[in-house]
Order: sequence, then structure tokens, then C-alpha cells
Amino acid sequence: PGGYGKALYIEHPNGYTSVYAHLDHFAPKIETIVTNLQYQKETFAIEHYFEPGEIVVAMQELIAYSGNTGSSGGPHLHFEIRETEQQKPINVHFFDLPVKDDVPPHIEAVCIYPLDANSRVNGKKEPLYLPVVKTQNGYILKNNPSLTASGTIGIGVETLDYFSGSWRKCGVYSIRMLVDNIEWFVSRLDGFLFSQTRYLNSHIDYGRKQLTNRTIQKSFLDVNNNLDIYRVPSDRGRIRMEAGLARSIQYDIRDAAGNRSQLNFTVQGTLSPQPLESSIPFQAMISAKKSYHFEADEFSVDIPANSFYTDVPALFEVKPNNGKGFGQHFQVLDVNIPIHNFMELSMPIPAELLTHKGLTGARINKDNGLVFAGGKRNGDHWIVRTREPGVYCF
Repeated sequence: PGGYGKALYIEHPNGYTSVYAHLDHFAPKIETIVTNLQYQKETFAIEHYFEPGEIVVAMQELIAYSGNTGSSGGPHLHFEIRETEQQKPINVHFFDLPVKDDVPPHIEAVCIYPLDANSRVNGKKEPLYLPVVKTQNGYILKNNPSLTASGTIGIGVETLDYFSGSWRKCGVYSIRMLVDNIEWFVSRLDGFLFSQTRYLNSHIDYGRKQLTNRTIQKSFLDVNNNLDIYRVPSDRGRIRMEAGLARSIQYDIRDAAGNRSQLNFTVQGTLSPQPLESSIPFQAMISAKKSYHFEADEFSVDIPANSFYTDVPALFEVKPNNGKGFGQHFQVLDVNIPIHNFMELSMPIPAELLTHKGLTGARINKDNGLVFAGGKRNGDHWIVRTREPGVYCF
């Protein structure tokens, strides 16, 4: 009823498994077996593993009909090829499928990030988003802006791909960044493990995605990004700028069919600014590698080690209720920070709710509405296990 809906997994003799999901129904010999299993188990939703050789299919044999079952937005075939032993999905384009693709990847924009306290991009501490345009000779930065930077910077790129005759957006196969003609960063999607999926929140500029819905793929690695799709011979893709020294940046982006697009630009190094006394109050930081505990007014948070991809501001605050939900509001981190592991929140149950049988935790979403956060009771406190930052109440 959910997920892949009616799905079929076929193990092949060469060590691969092909997956077919959201099917309308199976071919008769398989459909009969599945229907009998449903009656035996007296449930429509079943998951069943057959013994090797129990159901054998041959090349070119009809196995099923595509459909719209499960969590599907429209009729289609969800198709995968996995390495059987690890159930690791691999790039299906390596199998010479009859998919025409003569369209090179599109490069939409780049973004340059200051990565330490003394870093600046065009004199500012904020990331600089730069649209890209296509010319007869390849891609260039729109309006050819002059770029300066100091300290340590990182660069990301917004890119996507299309197949011939289709405007459905696809991901690119590889992103290669060179600095002064030296290979500095490579990401390549040969395959991935399901257990690593959440690290994609570190691969992209997560905050910008939340705020603008633009997907910037970073060409530098956060300290806790453990995806295995990279080749990074330099300092995790970071670029050290030096005064008077210009850095030549080149992107080489390809799809699985070998079509390629290139972008070149230059960043001029400048002196790092002298550190000044700041009027901004000191902001405590949470180490990406360490566990963290916060406690105030009977509210608390416990965050395990390695829950963040990089160090993040320790933003926690107990605030008066502004008319949403019940009890005081508990601000837990910035809403645009991705969290890898589950953290545990503890909130005191308001006196008027102590005998309430329908009690649940709630989070205030970006539209100022309440969304279900679940949780369980522990004495006069409510415990919520979550990976979502934001404001919590009842």
C-alpha cells in the first residue's frame, strides 16, 4: 500500500538484482502465487522472499505490467539494478540500455563560500551566488563579474541533465573541479548505499535548498560527510586564497552517456581583513564530532556525537507561547541545519495537560502551523525523538 507498491526483485546469475516497482500487476504465473500468499497470510500487504529457483524467469519473458501502486505520483516504472550482495543500487546506464542521450548537462550557477572567520568573497562574509549563461564556446559567469576572495573558500555548482526529447530533470553523472589545472575535487555517481542516503544533506547546500529550492552541489566536503562518491586529492576540496595570486577554476561536468559541459572563471586573491572586536554577542558552537547536552527551565536536549556535518550554532531557547499549541515554546537549533542522527528532546508537560489522553508533541512549521512530532510520556515530561530542528510545543 505504501513505498514501492507492488514490486518485483529478480536475482541474476551475474551478481546483480533488478528491481521493478509501482507495478499494476504481475504476469499470470507470478500473480497467482502472490494472490495465494495473500490469502494464506490473510493480508493484502505482504513481503515475501522466495528460495533460489522457486520462481524462474527467462530473458524476454513477460513478468509484470507498469502502474501506479504505492507512493507514486503517476503511472511509471521505477527501475533499479543493484549489486545483490549489498543491495547497492548502481548506475543503470552502465548496462547499455536503449536510452537516447545526446544532451550535455546544463550548468545553472555556481556559489562561492567563505569557510573560516577571516574568509571573504568580494569583501563579504556571505556566500556569493553567481548565475551562469551558455555561449557558443561553453558556459561563463553571467556578466563576467570580477571576483576576489581571501582566506579559505569552497565552491559549489548548480547543474542538471536532460535526455534527448525530454524535459524531465535528471542528475549529472560526474562533477570534476580543477584549480590551476590540478584536479581538486571529483564526485561520480557509480552507485551508492541506502545507508548513506542522508549524507546527501551534506553534499548539497542544505540551507539554500530549504530557503530557495535551489540545489547547489558542494565541491568541498564537510568534516562529517561520509559519502563514498568522491575523489578529493586536496584539502577536502577547500581552496586557500593568497593575496596577489589568481586562482583559475574549471568545472568539467558529464552525464552517463559521456556528454560534457565546461565552465571556467578566475578568482583573485586578496589580503584577509584584520580581525576586529565584534559587537555581536558570542555564539556557542556545537562540534560536529562531539555529543551535546542543553538544559534550561526543565527543558533539555541530548544530541549524540557525529550528528552534524560541520560545527553549528548552539541555538536553544525557551520562549513564551505566542498562541500556537500548548505550553512554552522550545526553540531547538536553526531550522535550516541538517541533522544526521536522532536527538532526544524532553519538555515538561503543562499542568492542564497532565491528565490529557490525546497528548502529543508538535512542531511549528515554516507556515506557522502545527505538525505532528509524536513522542512518549516519561513521568511529568514528554520525550520526543527527532531529526527536525525547529520550535516545539504540545
